[in-house]
Amino acid sequence: MEQNKSNIFDILRAAAIFMIYNMHNICVLPLYVPNIVYPVYFYTPAWGGVWIFFILSGYLLGKGFYSGKYDISCWTGFRTFYLKRLCRIVPLYILFLLLIISMVKANIFFDRSFINLITFRFNGKEGSSIQTGALWFISTIVQLYLLAPLVYKFILRKIKIPFLFIIFIIGGLMLRLYQSR
Repeated sequence: MEQNKSNIFDILRAAAIFMIYNMHNICVLPLYVPNIVYPVYFYTPAWGGVWIFFILSGYLLGKGFYSGKYDISCWTGFRTFYLKRLCRIVPLYILFLLLIISMVKANIFFDRSFINLITFRFNGKEGSSIQTGALWFISTIVQLYLLAPLVYKFILRKIKIPFLFIIFIIGGLMLRLYQSR
């Protein structure tokens, strides 16, 4: 009999989903249920959940490259990596877009945001609506997936991990100082 083991990544994903769901629920539900009161512990920052997803995605991608799961020294390694991502993301994304087009926003073909939606360049601001606003996350993840193997192959593979860690720490501090001005 196989024991149920909690994977830390699944726990982090669940926490991120909880944070994002609750924040969206707190924002939208009072429109339909006017006198609803939420306990204070439900006020979670949705951006925190988004950051968790980005960090997990980056870590797992980096781990896959660093451990040799994806052999990007040849064309077949790149092809395998991109095909896995394509098959995982694009079918549901297209299904969701078709659902939006058919049910809510039939004139989306005439929007400027449609080209950005189908080319994964949607930033969530231009032409966004309650139906398409959250797709900025998918566009950003796809852009990161497109860049990650190239960045690893041509830059990160040549740098040792402790040096890279120091670069990220210094870069984070510099970004923090820049943003505080």
